[in-house]
Amino acid sequence: MWFYQENKTLLQDKVVEAVAAMQQWIDTGISMELIFNLNQGVYFPEEPERALNARDIFATLIKAWGAGCKAVYYIRTVQKDTFKEADNCSSCAN
Repeated sequence: MWFYQENKTLLQDKVVEAVAAMQQWIDTGISMELIFNLNQGVYFPEEPERALNARDIFATLIKAWGAGCKAVYYIRTVQKDTFKEADNCSSCAN
């Protein structure tokens, strides 16, 4: 069985880098959606108490602009206490 890491567990800088690389060969803008998980310890396992803040989200947007991404269509956040993994699902692709 194949496995994709869910977008809400990826550091969105990696998404920006991937879209910026693709954007070089596409005339129109790619409608990129960024999903930021605000739960502690998701992106920084070595710092379990650290969570993303507004400065981190802003820095990612500036990085997208600087990398040549033409459009950020949505910016979504996964709110604290609503992020629950299903016990019977080992992985779900976005």
